[in-house]
Amino acid sequence: MIRTASYSQTLRTIGQALDLLRLGTFKLIRDGDDYVVHAQTETMAVKEQNPQESGFLSTRSGLRGGYQEVPVKTLASELRFTPADIERLGREGQAKRRLRGRVQRPNSLSHVLRAVGAYIDSKAASLLEISKQDGTVVIQYRTALGQISTVRMSLKRTDSSQAGVHR
Repeated sequence: MIRTASYSQTLRTIGQALDLLRLGTFKLIRDGDDYVVHAQTETMAVKEQNPQESGFLSTRSGLRGGYQEVPVKTLASELRFTPADIERLGREGQAKRRLRGRVQRPNSLSHVLRAVGAYIDSKAASLLEISKQDGTVVIQYRTALGQISTVRMSLKRTDSSQAGVHR
């Protein structure tokens, strides 16, 4: 298991790929040089709204034009990121950032995972597992002395445009 990139860079790259899937709950496990993500995703469908409900209140709640998105099916999935995948996704993400020139949402999964990676890097530790559920991230890592440590962090919304990670 040879590490060439920091956890911060690696986890940011994985986070960018996971951002596209809009995962709310997942578990990321280190498997040798690979990272395996176990997640449940909801498939959404567009459902026609009852015409009697298409007034002011339904517009305020996000139901526009007589249609609404409803969850249809929950799918369990497993994604494996190899070092080659991470390197390729990192290059693609960097190219997109250069072209767009915009900053991502500070509460995006890529930013959260980058912060988790920076935390692991600062401990000079080895990542074992990250899980995210209901605004909480749980990190399990092995210290340089071989001890396994677990840290729970809350993803706390600080205002409408920023989010922070709080221990």
